[in-house]
Amino acid sequence: MARIRLTLAAAISLVAFGIALAEPKSVPNAKEYLEQAADKFSFFLAGQIIYDRTEFEYLPKTEREKYQKLIVGLRSAKLEGGDLVTLLKHKSPKVRTLALALLFDLEDPKMLPHIFSLMRDRAPTFPAPLFVGNEDGGKMPQLTEQTVGEIAYHFVSFYVRQAERGNDDRAFEDYWELRKDRAFCASWFEVQLLRARQGTVPTQKKIASKMFAPFASESIDCPRWIRHGLCFISGPMT
Repeated sequence: MARIRLTLAAAISLVAFGIALAEPKSVPNAKEYLEQAADKFSFFLAGQIIYDRTEFEYLPKTEREKYQKLIVGLRSAKLEGGDLVTLLKHKSPKVRTLALALLFDLEDPKMLPHIFSLMRDRAPTFPAPLFVGNEDGGKMPQLTEQTVGEIAYHFVSFYVRQAERGNDDRAFEDYWELRKDRAFCASWFEVQLLRARQGTVPTQKKIASKMFAPFASESIDCPRWIRHGLCFISGPMT
């Protein structure tokens, strides 16, 4: 009898251990997480989010390493899209900005109307370094003001430009009217490819492995044969 109890206890322990391994990592409270993150950023680079870049060679080493740590940590939080949409109405413009960035980072075109809804948000948010083309990373560039709406504009226009639809409000409305019921379209894959390339043409070898990520992504519902066919138009590499 004692042996049976011992065997049963061992079996229960193994099951419990298996359940513990299967449990995903806890997702932080989105509101608290972004509020804390907003206090740590001293500037924000929308272009680095747009092109999925984590290297910032034009910033001084200390600022570069600090910003890189913050942005990588922000993007690794894996916050839910629904929570991020709710935070677009947060009272803090900086929290709204970070929510916009993470919504864009989902690469889910269905989130575009939510991002578009803040294009008229004139509240000032994090400033941006003003790069003029001759920085060597030795000193911090001048910071220039930007609004929440400008950040939203950059994110929305990145999608709209790939469909050659223009950049104004009416352009997005026309763009979305044609695509709101689609499961996929070519310009959405173009967005994913550009981000996988990190905006470089030809593609650099160090990021070549990322080129196939869009074809495996589930964020755009698409037949597998189309994903495979897109491999042949992904562009040259150096």
